[in-house]
Amino acid sequence: GDRSLAISEALTSPDFNKHGNRFDPKTGFQVDFVPFANHDPKAYREREIVPAFTPDVPEYETVSDILQANGVEQGRFAETDKGAHVTYFYDGRVKIDPEEYKRRGVHVSIVSSEGVNVKDKHPNMNYLEVALNAVEYMESKRNSDKRQSLFINFATDIQGHVFNGDKQRAITTVLVTDEALRVVRHKVKELGGVLIVTADHGNIEEMARLDKNGIPLEDEHGVIPSTAHSVTNQVPFIIEGLEDIELKEGLGIASIESTKLDILGIPIPEGKAPSVLKSFKRKEIKGPVVTVVLDGWGINRFKNKEALEWDAIHLAQPKTYNDLLSSYPWTTLKPYGDAVGLPEDETHIQMGDSDNGHTTMGAGEIVPTLFGKIMGQIKSGEFYQNAL
Repeated sequence: GDRSLAISEALTSPDFNKHGNRFDPKTGFQVDFVPFANHDPKAYREREIVPAFTPDVPEYETVSDILQANGVEQGRFAETDKGAHVTYFYDGRVKIDPEEYKRRGVHVSIVSSEGVNVKDKHPNMNYLEVALNAVEYMESKRNSDKRQSLFINFATDIQGHVFNGDKQRAITTVLVTDEALRVVRHKVKELGGVLIVTADHGNIEEMARLDKNGIPLEDEHGVIPSTAHSVTNQVPFIIEGLEDIELKEGLGIASIESTKLDILGIPIPEGKAPSVLKSFKRKEIKGPVVTVVLDGWGINRFKNKEALEWDAIHLAQPKTYNDLLSSYPWTTLKPYGDAVGLPEDETHIQMGDSDNGHTTMGAGEIVPTLFGKIMGQIKSGEFYQNAL
């Protein structure tokens, strides 16, 4: 989705000029632009662009809307590779300008990512800078009398898509992510807040293509690397900072931010996913409630040594993450298929992704997807009648 938005801008915006590159109608270059999907409804309407498919998504109140209505100050933190995921997707696939965020009491901090051409030279990305920005924000709100909500993304799967079997590089990325998590965790504990550690889908825990028994597949070159999102791995949900809690099982990632509402004492509206908390000792939260999304950080469903040899998290043994797992309540959440509005039946399960994952988290409910609509139309035959 984020790539499609960028391409749409390049082809259709009269003001597009990125590093001196633009499509200029004055040169005689003309294009009939028919996007397959309705990636930017507002801009497309303004530019009279007609997409082939538009998702049937009912209007809904986002978790951010609910937090704002209840006077909760919000912070969003990521680097540009995942900037759209803590803003556009989290906010219901709606573009919001910086001034509007300020009016809503939402602080947005996006660190510039490394260029695509140097990703392989920088497996540490900019996770630590993202973490430090979040810490600075939390410190600035130390004496605020308002409740605080932070949503942080560490873009681990950006590297996961280009590891290509490089275990040492994978270990480096996991450990740097873990260090960034440690920095955030330390400040949340100092301020008396609550920390939620979770993910939007799996990726780095499955660096090789595995058969149904967890044995890596091979070709003439050896083990076949996997850079895709894992299809049916669950993701962690760990919570630190609450006492005497029990967690539910069998839920999806739509429950992540619903749980935040529960912790903050905000009633979860009808239609939203249930809280992960089965029970807990309610208390006044002195510090912020912080959700850290370890992007692409799943839980390997296989425990055999052959599979674990290609699990970047197992190989790296991240200290902070492992300490959270061993010391605090945790459960797993479903991040794929029908848990995020994607196709799932006896013949096919569609893997989760960051776009739908963050949309689902920001909605606090399962949002119908265009992918699901198109797949349904292919099955019914309606797809082939689309004149566009």
